[in-house]
Amino acid sequence: MIVHRFMSAEEYRRLVNGQQLVNESKHKGFRSESRGFCFTTDEPKEAIRYLSGNVDTDYCVTMDIPESMLHKSKALYRDWQNDDVMSYTSLPTNANDVPTVEKTEYCLTRYSVAKVRIIATTTEFNHIPGIKMTQQLMQVLGYRRAK
Repeated sequence: MIVHRFMSAEEYRRLVNGQQLVNESKHKGFRSESRGFCFTTDEPKEAIRYLSGNVDTDYCVTMDIPESMLHKSKALYRDWQNDDVMSYTSLPTNANDVPTVEKTEYCLTRYSVAKVRIIATTTEFNHIPGIKMTQQLMQVLGYRRAK
């Protein structure tokens, strides 16, 4: 299955150096049923519209991964088409105040180049704010995650 993953420079370095990558994180607290590394079948130029601020944007890697390795899941992301940022009189303080869209993701908890085939790599999205910048900004602004 052809999928795309946005990742940090460190994850990319480890991947191309042949290391096995492991991530057991459960993303349920982030309005998701996903676990581990998440991939999308949406084209990167489309996916970055809802993933920006939620992923590392240093690299976007297109891979061919055996479908049997992937777990299909769903997650909620900001609906960039229906979120009119200019209409806010103040910034939303709760994720529930922002329009969302449900997206299908494909996840796995372990992978390496021994099991997947890298098709393409790009850094064209590395100028878009990633998750580290978003977390820092939210901390400065005093945002808290909705429970």
